Amino acid sequence: MRKREFLKKLLYMLSAIPLAYPVLSFISYSKKREKVVTFFYPKDTSGLVFKDGVYLITNNGNQYALDARCTHLGCTINFDPISREFKCPCHGSRFHISGKRITGPAKRDLKVLKIIKKSNNDLEVKINM
Repeated sequence: MRKREFLKKLLYMLSAIPLAYPVLSFISYSKKREKVVTFFYPKDTSGLVFKDGVYLITNNGNQYALDARCTHLGCTINFDPISREFKCPCHGSRFHISGKRITGPAKRDLKVLKIIKKSNNDLEVKINM
């Protein structure tokens, strides 16, 4: 290959980079979605409450929120009141009421979500979709 041909091809490749960047960034773009779930005081703030993909758990005066999606493939988990465990109906993963993984194909614990207390004592939980 001659020097002139090489420089010509190099120039074409270098000029394609600024054109390819917007196309690649458009294709790979994914919008971060966030949903806010509100638990109303005092109606929704005692025991174990499920609302819009979030479990709000009150246990010995402590409140925490858990994401209701299984960490294996994202199925919505169910609470079994007899065994007091969360169970995934899809593949059988089991989680302690605190969100710790007990068994199953899931490798991680359930995600604990941040609770924001409002001035009227309502609780807000933000969940990423």
